[in-house]
Amino acid sequence: MAIVAITLFVQWIIHGGTIPPVAEHGALSERYGSAGTLAWLVQVIYYVAEVAVVALIIGFGQKPGEGRFRRTGVPWGGILFALTWGLVHILTQGFSTAVYAAGLSLIMGIIYLLTGRSLLITNPILLVLVHHLNLQVAASRAPRGR
Repeated sequence: MAIVAITLFVQWIIHGGTIPPVAEHGALSERYGSAGTLAWLVQVIYYVAEVAVVALIIGFGQKPGEGRFRRTGVPWGGILFALTWGLVHILTQGFSTAVYAAGLSLIMGIIYLLTGRSLLITNPILLVLVHHLNLQVAASRAPRGR
């Protein structure tokens, strides 16, 4: 419970006094009316599931890398995720996005190591990171006012 409170506080700081999930609920309710709450719940479930899969890939990639190469300080799980997620982005979104995805994957692998290889601690941190980055991408694609 404390980790959830900390992650919400971090989001509040990053986003200038608003908590993005609350703001998104308002925006989705405004856009979709009574279906806005359902849309928001689906979005939250998606983010949580996405981060869980990412953390599991990193976690399950870390152990074989350490066993094979006998180096525990290297983010093997992040490297595995960078190779898979980054390479997919070359095909779907271009080279610069692939490099960005690979770099983000390595950062996520480092976060996993810094949390003592704890998925319970890594998941909320990655959730804040992924959610923040998704908001930045959405904002960059939004039409600009004149």
